[in-house]
Amino acid sequence: MGIKQPPEYIYPKKRKRPAAETEPQITTPVEPVRAPIKKKRETRSDTSIPSGQCVQLRLVIPSPAAGQLQLHDEMIAAGYTSKQALLGLLKKGFDRFEAELLADKIAVPADPLETNGKPVDTTRNVSPQFFEKAKALFDPFDVLSDRAFGQRIGDAIIRTASKGQ
Repeated sequence: MGIKQPPEYIYPKKRKRPAAETEPQITTPVEPVRAPIKKKRETRSDTSIPSGQCVQLRLVIPSPAAGQLQLHDEMIAAGYTSKQALLGLLKKGFDRFEAELLADKIAVPADPLETNGKPVDTTRNVSPQFFEKAKALFDPFDVLSDRAFGQRIGDAIIRTASKGQ
């Protein structure tokens, strides 16, 4: 099989130059090719923090078992995946959690959520004040790993989001 040339097609003749008539080559400076600059997408928390003064916080949001958080269960019943529901709760509750934390209105949950499934890992840029208050509240002895610290904060955020339906 393959592509066949039509019978009427005539191959073009190649021009041959004599070796003595070579043109002098002129070199022109070539600019290096640069990769396109990608604009960083700003989130609501990023806009209030000057660019050099933010801390990246790793959040680990556990997937609660059925019956633990009513809003999560409703989102799952509506057809959202567990990951979409958890990220939606994070988006809905993060600003409220941040305001309450900075106003010293947040308490550490007494009992952890019962979980099932895989947790969702994500990051947020937060102010140094937010990070210091969260560290003092959720890890006062500075013994938790970044993941464990982020899991405690993630647990509190999704509780805050489901509480403020």
